[in-house]
Amino acid sequence: MKIMRKLKDMVIYRSDDFYAIAPSVCRTPQGDLLVGFRRQPNRKKQGRDNLHIDPDSHVALVRSKDGSRTWSDAQTVERATGVGQQAAELTTLSDERVMLGSFKWEVIDVEHEKEI
Repeated sequence: MKIMRKLKDMVIYRSDDFYAIAPSVCRTPQGDLLVGFRRQPNRKKQGRDNLHIDPDSHVALVRSKDGSRTWSDAQTVERATGVGQQAAELTTLSDERVMLGSFKWEVIDVEHEKEI
């Protein structure tokens, strides 16, 4: 079994437009490092409060092909507008496929709760 150990702290993604939280990392069969995380818009830039839940939150991925020296721009995982995404759990399977586990949620009006 391979053991992972911390070598150093580093910033792999930063944006004034988004908050990024809950990262997950895996190594692809090609040796790339793939990091998935949840990000949501910085509502303070719009004069609003940032809340824990945000229907525009989504899962994003960044990749390093050089052992973490440089990272790609964040790519958003496909999603529906107004439906929040949470979690970005990455793992490399024994058959070398990379799996991303995530879930989505939607804020509903209490008056329409029984219709769902």
